[in-house]
Amino acid sequence: MNSAFDLVVAGLGPAGMAAAAHAAQSGLKVAVVDENPAQGGQVYRQGLSGLAGSSARKSRGRTLIKRFEKYQDRMEIFHDCLIWASMAPSTLNLLQDGSLKQLEYRRLIACEGAQERTIPFPGWTLPGIMTAGGLQKMILHQRILPGKRMVFSGAGPLLFATAAAAVEAGAEVLAVCDANSRQSYLPLMGRVASRSVLIAEGFHYMRQLISHRVPIYYSKAVVAAQGDGKVQQVTLAGLDRDGSPRSGKRQELMVDVLGVNHGFLPASRLTRLLELSHVFDPLQRALRPVCDRFGRTSDGKVLVAGDGAGVAGADYAALAGQLAAMAAVSDLLNEPSGELDKKSRPLLREMASFQKYADRLHGLTIPKAGLFKNLEDDTIICRCEGVTIGKVKEFMAKTGGSLTELKPSRLGMGPCQGRVCEPIIRELLNLWGRTPAECGELHLRPPIAPIPLGVFEKEAVQNYFK
Repeated sequence: MNSAFDLVVAGLGPAGMAAAAHAAQSGLKVAVVDENPAQGGQVYRQGLSGLAGSSARKSRGRTLIKRFEKYQDRMEIFHDCLIWASMAPSTLNLLQDGSLKQLEYRRLIACEGAQERTIPFPGWTLPGIMTAGGLQKMILHQRILPGKRMVFSGAGPLLFATAAAAVEAGAEVLAVCDANSRQSYLPLMGRVASRSVLIAEGFHYMRQLISHRVPIYYSKAVVAAQGDGKVQQVTLAGLDRDGSPRSGKRQELMVDVLGVNHGFLPASRLTRLLELSHVFDPLQRALRPVCDRFGRTSDGKVLVAGDGAGVAGADYAALAGQLAAMAAVSDLLNEPSGELDKKSRPLLREMASFQKYADRLHGLTIPKAGLFKNLEDDTIICRCEGVTIGKVKEFMAKTGGSLTELKPSRLGMGPCQGRVCEPIIRELLNLWGRTPAECGELHLRPPIAPIPLGVFEKEAVQNYFK
């Protein structure tokens, strides 16, 4: 199937829903593509338990979803659909229900969202160790409790949110370990106080943890995990200001599940596949696409909105999605010069407030150098290919140490194409004296996600017998 649209929106989280609704309301021929069975994204994911979180957050989610649903009959919606390539200009290649499809677009708004950041430690690849976001999805939306005794480790609000969901579901949470000190959160409180929904969320999660007497440790992290075939024990250590584990007494806990999260970074699979210009953001310590305030990128037909352009949260993402759609509508309908600037001012003012909060939060969740400094050479950093720090060092000694030159070590050559290991190796290369420019970036190739070879056989047979 090959279809053409004025606008294609890739991703149906807060940014994608807001963008699609505005574009459809404006009369554009709109298609939306999402890997999930329903709109909502990670924050407003709909499932067996409905929307999760505080009542204030649920209210915002329902409002955004209702607005999207109001205009969905004016869109073509591709749920459970994977974007795997872009084999021609202004075209997306899709996989849905075992069939290959193509969408042509005059404008594309990429709303990829964010991905979780993880930091390696001995034993971090054991089954039973998962990201906090993945665990949250499992508990709240799939109604699965993968173990009874849990520990959470990392930095940032998602640890507390997922721990609260776990105790509410019947888990015994033995500890929540935050790599930051308690005092480091004080500058963030001023920004939180100006947003009632953030206050409501914080109280909602902390009330759950306090009522279940969950131990909360600051300046502490899980520094090792052990187990026979799955995680069975974790080691906790206090951290210095730079994140280095302190010498002295360690705490051992017997667990079934360990949830880890060190904040988020922009998801950039699609934007990098499209070969858009990217820049290393020193605040978020991640690559993000280069775009203007409306989300327009180095390719005039592609815009980016939401966390994929720079992580700033669900409220900011919804505003950014609407703003990007306004820009796409303005371009396609040839609106008078200056009209977009005038209409966008209120949105931009509100977005600036959310951005200040996000910037302060990034200061807490970006990786602490000390968590990388003391890793042994046998620590795995590329899960797909089993590449260790020691192996990377061997190849660095033979090359200039850019990410492309390190590929013969098999780093980033697995199915995820560096989605997990590239942020990790960047931090290590930084410790070893490489600048972001010297690191370069891994170049993606289609398919950007594994797809069955059988779909190509099916397509070939169908074309042959036409």
